[in-house]
Amino acid sequence: MKPFGDGFIKLIKIIIAPIIFYTVVTDIVGMQKLGKVGRVGIKAPLYFEVVSTLALVAGLVMVHVIQPGAGIYINANTLDTKGFAVYTSATETQNVVDFLFNIVSSSIIKFFVYIKDELLSC
Repeated sequence: MKPFGDGFIKLIKIIIAPIIFYTVVTDIVGMQKLGKVGRVGIKAPLYFEVVSTLALVAGLVMVHVIQPGAGIYINANTLDTKGFAVYTSATETQNVVDFLFNIVSSSIIKFFVYIKDELLSC
């Protein structure tokens, strides 16, 4: 399931920036008075701060309630580090799943730059 989760996160990252851009542009274009634009310019950071604070508080409450990692006692001196080699090896070859999910770009701009480069190389 990890490849599907990673692919989903990449797709979400691609979609977020254009959606935010589209929302801001259509809101600004749809306003007839300049005062409304100013109010939106004030409301947007305010909403961002409020929602970010709520998300942070919710995360802190969940950490205190669930207590992830409680009861796990690891001695760093006896830890087997061979399992970390998979994440630190630069010479590792890709399998088919990694190759397919690396096709999905991490941003829409990288995607269009890649398409442009491919079209120009033909």
